[in-house]
Amino acid sequence: MSVIDYDNIRQSIEHELGIGSRGWTRIVEDALKSVKQRGDETNAPCPSIYQIKEKFGELRIYYDHAAADEFQNTQIAAAISEANRFCERCGNASRLQMIGSWTTNLCCWCAHERFTNHSKKHSKFNSTVLLDDPLRCQTCGFVGQIAWKASGHRCPACVSKGA
Repeated sequence: MSVIDYDNIRQSIEHELGIGSRGWTRIVEDALKSVKQRGDETNAPCPSIYQIKEKFGELRIYYDHAAADEFQNTQIAAAISEANRFCERCGNASRLQMIGSWTTNLCCWCAHERFTNHSKKHSKFNSTVLLDDPLRCQTCGFVGQIAWKASGHRCPACVSKGA
């Protein structure tokens, strides 16, 4: 039984990923619309999708590969690849982050927000990353985009917040 209702793709994806995963929802929705359109054009059934989830900071889509044609398989694989390069929450460019003991795929803005809301008992996120990592913010520990010209070696979120 497919978890995707091809007549209401967005709602089905939001049910699987959660409403907070807008960045990935858009990417998967675009791919599944292409899959549905291809199925409509060729009178072929759309593949059954058993699960869509985040695991270890990456998008996973489990579906019936045999029921999909080459185009549909390519669209789903491309969506997975694209989603893994972008923030699951907002769609900005991102990188895998460790927040507490969870691996997540967030941009620096969403990582700051999640960390702030996560818990006051964690003093820094990415605490397992080496301190001399050139892509590590010296203020918050974010690994990724660094504002090199700003005073200090900080991520854009810390720079904008004056931290």
